Amino acid sequence: ITRLVEDYSGSEPKFVRLDNNRTIIRQDSILYIQKEGMKTIFYTDTREYETYSSFKVIMLQLPDTFIQCHKSYIVNSSYVSIYKYDAVQMTDGTILPISQKYRKLMKSCLTELYRKE
Repeated sequence: ITRLVEDYSGSEPKFVRLDNNRTIIRQDSILYIQKEGMKTIFYTDTREYETYSSFKVIMLQLPDTFIQCHKSYIVNSSYVSIYKYDAVQMTDGTILPISQKYRKLMKSCLTELYRKE
């Protein structure tokens, strides 16, 4: 019930709903999201969740700390441990590519987020 009250009170959502609201996961537990064909895979600190949502729909549910770095990946900047020109390394050791299309956006978003901290 607390989750529903937070979502409908006008505050920023703290959860992402998958599979027509049957699965709810905490935003802050998501490391990154991968698009693999029709499937979208959420990698969290404890497990993986699969769904069939578009990145467009998913991005509407996420705060600014989530950045698309590639046509197949959205990263939670809170879990980026190393940033390089063409890749990021996540805190779990996973290395994800940054495509040319998203390099400027990725650099500016990460720079802005780290200035706030």
